[in-house]
Order: sequence, then structure tokens, then C-alpha cells
Amino acid sequence: MTVIHLPYDPHLARGTAIEPGKVGAATRAAASLIAGDVFARATGSGAPA
Repeated sequence: MTVIHLPYDPHLARGTAIEPGKVGAATRAAASLIAGDVFARATGSGAPA
């Protein structure tokens, strides 16, 4: 199973509506990795780690 660390992000911590431009670069990068992993598993195009 893949474990991807999602860094703390002050904008997300506020608990308000998410504005993508205010989310930190490291958080955006990790979220993209998570989304890619989920998509690969859902479509069967990626082997579980």
C-alpha cells in the first residue's frame, strides 16, 4: 500500500471553502500524487505498492 504524506497547510486547516490558489505548493503536489494513485487503482492501470 502506498503512503503519501499530505503536509500541513494553513489554508486547509481553516476549514473553509478551498481556494486552490491559496493551497501551498507541497500540499498541491502531494494531493496530485494521491489523486493519481486513486485513479490508477480505480482503473486498474496501476499496481498497488
